[in-house]
Amino acid sequence: MANKITLDKKRRGSFGSVFAPGDSFLREINGNMVILRKLEPIEPPLVRARKVNRKWMGAAVKLSRKAVVQAVRKDRDAR
Repeated sequence: MANKITLDKKRRGSFGSVFAPGDSFLREINGNMVILRKLEPIEPPLVRARKVNRKWMGAAVKLSRKAVVQAVRKDRDAR
């Protein structure tokens, strides 16, 4: 379904409920048209805390630095 959006003098448009504040989108320019595609956020993997010898610990498996960096970047880029 295509809706026509008209911009005001400051190049602002009202998109209604299609986009909410803080949403990320991909802009594609096709001739005289601009197509906005909403990017859905990707849920990063979560590490649940666990209790070992009456102490709270992190992950049950050893996390590599590379895996943590990739997960943080993936979460940041999804926003």
